[in-house]
Amino acid sequence: MQELELFGCAACKQNDCLINKYCSQKWKIFLGHNKLFREFPQKLNVFSEGEPVSRIYFIRYGKIKVYNTANTGKQNITRLACSGEMLGLRSFAEDTYLVSATTLEQTSLCSFEKKVFISVLKKNPEFAWHLMEFYAQQFSNFEIHHRNFAQSNAKGKIAEALLIIKKKFGVLNAEGGCLLDVVLSRQEIADVAGTCLAEAIRAVSVFKKENIIKINKQKITILNLEMLDQFIVEKCIERRKTA
Repeated sequence: MQELELFGCAACKQNDCLINKYCSQKWKIFLGHNKLFREFPQKLNVFSEGEPVSRIYFIRYGKIKVYNTANTGKQNITRLACSGEMLGLRSFAEDTYLVSATTLEQTSLCSFEKKVFISVLKKNPEFAWHLMEFYAQQFSNFEIHHRNFAQSNAKGKIAEALLIIKKKFGVLNAEGGCLLDVVLSRQEIADVAGTCLAEAIRAVSVFKKENIIKINKQKITILNLEMLDQFIVEKCIERRKTA
């Protein structure tokens, strides 16, 4: 992990960053003097559950998985994050981080001390509002996916997990499919779905055989979004009928 001096926020070209969008020029300059910039290689922890909350992180570029760990050691991926998003806010009012965050690829992060971030929130109401709006949407998405997971069987859960990954990292390709532009293991897909590795392996194999997805160099391309979505709907209806 490399720590560098960074250009100020006022000169940042990251258009997805809420600071860049909604903070005043004065406070961008202030933040530029009070932040650290770090480059994280793939599969490195940014912070871990139980560590003291010291900083709030913004993703300049890269991909992150956010997760908690059960007593059994199994990870539950609660969120996937990419450029322009924040890390650590869920634990903002706590003394220790409630989740862990690990890079999925080379990632560049800006970070601020907690007290600095509080000052920015108090003096930039538009930034605070849009930040609240962003996390309200995140919470709404979580509730929808949680409901779908609860109503689906194992294959339905994996289908839902692939759509979550697609929403975050999906890129349309020349073949008309949607490339999931991130390398995730079958275990990580299972951790997004809240199911076991064996079920993830079986479901991915079925989707591949039915030509719903294809796999090339560890990356999945969704070939038929309608079939994948319909698979989830059918499984939810089937579960309700037998309840």
